[in-house]
Formats: sequence, structure tokens, C-alpha cells
Amino acid sequence: MTRYILVLMAALTLSCEKDEDDILFIIPFPNLDFIIQAGLNPLDTWYFNIDNVPTNAVALLSGNGIDTASIKSLVPHIGRLTSVFGDADYQFVYEIAIYLCEAGNQSPKCGKEIFYRFPLPNNPGAFVDLIPNPVEVKDLILRDKVNVQVMLRFVTPPPQFVDSRVELEFAVK
Repeated sequence: MTRYILVLMAALTLSCEKDEDDILFIIPFPNLDFIIQAGLNPLDTWYFNIDNVPTNAVALLSGNGIDTASIKSLVPHIGRLTSVFGDADYQFVYEIAIYLCEAGNQSPKCGKEIFYRFPLPNNPGAFVDLIPNPVEVKDLILRDKVNVQVMLRFVTPPPQFVDSRVELEFAVK
């Protein structure tokens, strides 16, 4: 009986790693910087638009021998919000959502929600790891440029100006 349990546990462990093995390539986005102004009203939802972000996806893929027609899926993989100078603490933030939008679109919640964090952990410090949404973004990433929108809700007003950076990676499967 013990052997069967061990075999079952080994099979489950190996099947959990299969998702990472399916990744053909990682597409990194450039560091996307924006500024959170001090004293913003915590009763409002704030949208920070980073316009015309070059994806370079087609060039990266073709340079690594991957044909865009062979891509089964392209999904968010790793996301992080970081204080550029490391001197800020994001404990004033309650909720974060990152949207990927068509170039030129700046309307609130303009596209697909690709990362989120709600609620933030206690005392997050100078960076917050974001949770990827398993949403297909191949149609947007394979374009020349996109807009990235950062949505923030606050617990309290930001106590200072915070130079922030969004770091994003997408997995090609």
C-alpha cells in the first residue's frame, strides 16, 4: 500500500512540473517606469498609462528560430512592481492590476488583465510580486506596440512621490 502512495505522489509531482516544461521561450518587456504622485485620493481608482511600448516579440521569436504560426499559447508569466530607488514602501497600496491594451487605448480597464495582486501582503516593502492571469495575449504581444496600464487602489494616500517600475515577462508555449 505504501508503494502505491509513493508512486501516486511521484506521478503528481512530475505532472505539476509539466507546465514549466511546455515553455518554448520567454518574452521580456522593457522596464516600464511611471510615477505615483504623493497625496492621491485613496477613494479613487488610479490608472497609469505607459503608452506605445515596443514588444519586439516577432524579432525575438524569429531570432530564436520560433515561427509565430507554431505558437500554441502566449500568456503572462512573471510580473513585479518595484520601487526604482528602493526607498519606497508599497504598504499604502491595497490593490494592483496590470492591463495589456491596444496601442493608443487609454480608457480605464482598456484591455486584458494580465497580472493582479489583491490584497497586498502586509508590509510588502519596495517590491510586490504580481499574480499572472492565465489569459491568452498572443493577439496583442505579436503587434509592434501595445499600451500597458497599471491600476492602483490605495489604503492611504501615497506619503511621497514613488518612482515605480513594472517588470513583465510572457511565456511562449
